Amino acid sequence: MLTSDSNDQMYSIEILKEYAFVDSVNLGNHILAIRSQPYQHKLYVHLYTKSSKGLIRFEAFDSLDTQFGDTNPIFEDFNNDALMDFKIRAGTGARGSNELFYLFIQNGKENFIRIKGAEEKPNLQYDSVNHTLTSTAYWAGTSFIDYVIKGDTLVPVKGVDVYLDSPKRTIHKHYKFSDKGNEILVGIDSVEDDGAGLYSRN
Repeated sequence: MLTSDSNDQMYSIEILKEYAFVDSVNLGNHILAIRSQPYQHKLYVHLYTKSSKGLIRFEAFDSLDTQFGDTNPIFEDFNNDALMDFKIRAGTGARGSNELFYLFIQNGKENFIRIKGAEEKPNLQYDSVNHTLTSTAYWAGTSFIDYVIKGDTLVPVKGVDVYLDSPKRTIHKHYKFSDKGNEILVGIDSVEDDGAGLYSRN
C-alpha cells in the first residue's frame, strides 16, 4: 500500500532516532529516513525537510512489503535529470539471483514519486548510454528488458531473451513493444559459443 501525507506535518528532530537509516547528504535539502518492521515484513520510507521550527515530513510511503527489512538504499540518478534518486531492496525473486527493488524518483525538487511495479522488475539498473532502465532476469537463460519512465510508470521499449538451443548454440531473440505493451518480434540470431554468451545480450 502506498500512502503519502496529505498535509505537511511538523516534527522534532528527535524523531530521526526512531529510524534504522537516516541520510541528510544525498538528496539535497531533504532528509531520507527508513525503518522496518521485520516480523511484519513491512518497510516505511519517510522524507523530511528542515525548517526553523523542526522537521517537516512531506512524503510518507508506508507499509511496503519486504522480505528482509533491508533499510539501506542505493542512491543514483535513474532518469538523467541531475537529481539524485534512490532504490530500496524489496526482496529476491526466483533462483535467488533476481534482486527486486522499490524505486523512488525525485520529481523536480519538491517531492518524490514511487515508480509503480518497479519491485516486479528484477535487477533494475540505469543505462547511462541509452538513458533507459534495464531489467535483467535470470532463469534457464537471461532476459534483458529496457524501460523508460513516464510519470510514475515503467514503460517497456525493447528486450532480448538469451537461451541455449543446444549445449553449444546460444539464441538471441530480439523484440520491441507496441504502445499497448504487446511484444513484437524483431529477429532471432544464434552463435556457436558453447554457451559462453548465455548471460550477455550481445
